[in-house]
Amino acid sequence: MLLTTNCRLEEKVVEKKKSLWKSVKRFVRVSIVIALSVFWGLLRLTHAIHLFSFAFCVYGTQADQDRYWYRCMTRHMLPVFPIGFMKYENKWGVVLATTFSAEMFEGDTQKAVEYLEAIRRWTPGIKSIALAGRLPGFLAREKIMLEPPFVWGQRGTAHSMVQVLLRAVGEKKLEPKNACVALLGYGYTGQNVAKLAQKFFRKVIAIDPRLEHELIGNLVITPNPELLEQADVVLVLTGSGDEARTAIPFLHPGMLVIDDTHPAMKRDVRQAILDMGADVVKAVMRHRKFFMFPRLSGFESSHDVPGCLLEALVVLHHGEWVLLDPNVFRSYVEKMQFNSHLSFHPNDY
Repeated sequence: MLLTTNCRLEEKVVEKKKSLWKSVKRFVRVSIVIALSVFWGLLRLTHAIHLFSFAFCVYGTQADQDRYWYRCMTRHMLPVFPIGFMKYENKWGVVLATTFSAEMFEGDTQKAVEYLEAIRRWTPGIKSIALAGRLPGFLAREKIMLEPPFVWGQRGTAHSMVQVLLRAVGEKKLEPKNACVALLGYGYTGQNVAKLAQKFFRKVIAIDPRLEHELIGNLVITPNPELLEQADVVLVLTGSGDEARTAIPFLHPGMLVIDDTHPAMKRDVRQAILDMGADVVKAVMRHRKFFMFPRLSGFESSHDVPGCLLEALVVLHHGEWVLLDPNVFRSYVEKMQFNSHLSFHPNDY
């Protein structure tokens, strides 16, 4: 009886310590957010924002935001504020978070427009701006046009993903013209990747439960995940890593699964893939002269570059005309020496 009571007391002490540590970490995050917001406001007031040439705008869910500030603070905060900084060669960039959440954009076109206007208002002088996540796809569906300095990101993302697929196929000792690749997800990003991938691989299978079976040249569009069994490499482009769960039973030993979901696959999803005998890696582009601090959540290195941000960097250095043709875009990416990379997920994911 005494032993049981002591055990319970110890458990309560441990729980209290965990709760206290969690509160301390949140207080630190909130303090950093307040400091960075004040810093950004001062930069705008003194017209010093022009020191930054490019920006990467990210947003999260309401749950993500709750980790960094209290909801009662939202109405008093700047709509966009810095949470990180970047440098490529002699150009400086900024990572901007927002008080707008993913839930606000669902079915509300006006909120997306307000978000874009807030970015424009708080980034005067910035020459190239990339938007993270599914927002460009949502804007495209709603026929909302993006004008400079914004980039759509589809050229950079499609190029990055195809380069990653080519690297993955090469590591499996296969020739691209003899390889079959599968895309899990055929939304805005998936369609752009599939169109470009058709030029390189023998067969491309795009799997999406929302679609009906269709054959377009060497592209198979299907709702049937059983076709994954034909693929040598699978690129996951679903809205989140958790959405890949339904496809796991159809993976086979030796298959390489590439994760490009945002948020990325959690540890339990990756473990389920490994249990099927497949390997799972993260898809990125990388450059030793590019640096981001702190690194993006879910990315292994501070030198990793998301595809949409890659497009912003190419446009910044060479102009929008390079987006007119995928071959021209690829040639300039190669000149800038960005390389595809298959990396492991970091320990925080």
